[in-house]
Amino acid sequence: MRTPLDALGSFNSWFFHDADADLDEWLAAMEGHLELLLARVPAEIDVYEEPV
Repeated sequence: MRTPLDALGSFNSWFFHDADADLDEWLAAMEGHLELLLARVPAEIDVYEEPV
C-alpha cells in the first residue's frame, strides 16, 4: 500500500563545512525538497516514557 509520502520519492544530501561547497547553493537545492514536507502537519503524535 502506497502512502502520500511515497510519492515524494527519496533524496539524500549532505553538507560538510570543509568541502569548499557553497552553503547558500546547498540550501536552495534543499528548499524544493523540504517544501512538500514542511507543508504537512502530523495526523497524530504519540509520546512514550520508559524507565532506563
